[in-house]
Amino acid sequence: AIDTQALSAAFANLTGGQWLAALALTAASFWAVGRYDAVLHSHFATRTPPAVARRAGVCAIAVSQTLGLGLISGAILRWRMLPEISLWQATRLTAAVALSFLASWAVVTSMVLVVLPDAPYRAWAFVTLCLALAVAGFAIAAPQPRWLRWRLPNGFTLTRLLGLCAIDTLAASLAFMALLPAGLDLPYASLLPAFLLALGAGLALGTPGGMGAFEVTLIALLPTGESPELLAAILAWRLVYYALP
Repeated sequence: AIDTQALSAAFANLTGGQWLAALALTAASFWAVGRYDAVLHSHFATRTPPAVARRAGVCAIAVSQTLGLGLISGAILRWRMLPEISLWQATRLTAAVALSFLASWAVVTSMVLVVLPDAPYRAWAFVTLCLALAVAGFAIAAPQPRWLRWRLPNGFTLTRLLGLCAIDTLAASLAFMALLPAGLDLPYASLLPAFLLALGAGLALGTPGGMGAFEVTLIALLPTGESPELLAAILAWRLVYYALP
């Protein structure tokens, strides 16, 4: 039931300034993504130079988030970009990136839901933050288990991962905001929680680009519904944030 004419018109009305802003914000997001990989390389003591680790992280995320099956495609890309590590090391690193990013996303999203006055699921977000604080405190204070072959992250590592996740997700949401067609009156305070929840739904499902889950969640949480303008913004954002990288 999509009005393809209205969708095409809304897409065509996007200005050059909007595209440039979205590109700049996408670059900022991938800047954080690369450093996220470098932090975990440092944590696992792989001895990979930071610049090489950042480049491999950017390439792995750019391809795996578009193809889907992130654990498999991300591991293969990191193995290809880092020939000095084994496939098992690349897989372990990819799993660490995926799990820690999902945990960081949960914390960032919960903070947004708690802070913004009209955000949904505030009670669940508060519970998530309390649980995250407990887990982080245990990871920092508890002795290293003997059966665990790698050390638990310290407070400095956890803080860096959380900060980089915040930069990544907020830049991605601002890139989406920059591509909203004229006439779509949508405050950022309304868009941000819906965008973060939709992003998480896409991450959890593991489809290429989170396709399906992202759109359904975003449309359900925004007052605009499935308007042609919102669908045009989704299409434009997917071109800039997924297809181009």
